[in-house]
Amino acid sequence: NRNASGGTIQNTTGDAVSLTNATGVVLRQMSIINAGDEGIEATGGGTFTFSAIQVQNPGGDGILGTNISGVNRLDHGSLITSINAVNARGLAVENLDTNLTSFTVDNSTFSNSTTAAAALFFRSRGSSTMTLNVQNASVFTGLFSTAVQSVAGDVAGSTGTLTTNIQNSSFTNAAASGTGKLFLTSSASATHNFTISGNTLSGIGKAGGAQTGVVQLTLAGTTSGASLSGSVNNNDIFNIDPTNSLSPRGAIAVIA
Repeated sequence: NRNASGGTIQNTTGDAVSLTNATGVVLRQMSIINAGDEGIEATGGGTFTFSAIQVQNPGGDGILGTNISGVNRLDHGSLITSINAVNARGLAVENLDTNLTSFTVDNSTFSNSTTAAAALFFRSRGSSTMTLNVQNASVFTGLFSTAVQSVAGDVAGSTGTLTTNIQNSSFTNAAASGTGKLFLTSSASATHNFTISGNTLSGIGKAGGAQTGVVQLTLAGTTSGASLSGSVNNNDIFNIDPTNSLSPRGAIAVIA
């Protein structure tokens, strides 16, 4: 249960939790509130488990991982909420030439955030091979910006492989004029494989004609053999953009 029995960290002037080249760290049933910068920042290391935690209203990202590796999880009803700083992310993982076996978001919630950046941002650059899993009734709701943005390549010469699996989760009730969408890209010479299945997308895509679908798949920027390959199936997509008309690209947009 998410009950703060593991302790509360609040009103820090910098990061609430800072991990440098640490491995095997488990944070369980903790509340991190009003951090001055990142709620949790990990640089190097990996195999982290964040279980039944709450990160609320940080001054920067909720959780930021840079060049982390191993098998990592956010699970057991964890809550990332009120991410309101400009361009802050709820969970951001960014690797350059560093492999990451997996980061799994399992039965966790991202909610009620006004940031212009994605709630969950995942990026592989250079030779990085990485896997993102979003699964098991995870919830993205009340978001102004993108729910999940997963990016392969993004810098010249990137050759890595990113796998994104978004399954059996819900994306609902975007904030006013918000998107709450899924946005997957590939560029340079990167490979991006994806599965988007069994999800509910409802009450999102409120940005009117400026948006390009609530599931956007894009070969972005300058590509040198980049690939973006996968499936979108068995999703329930409804009540999209109830106050504005969607752009002509519709609910699912593939842009090359």
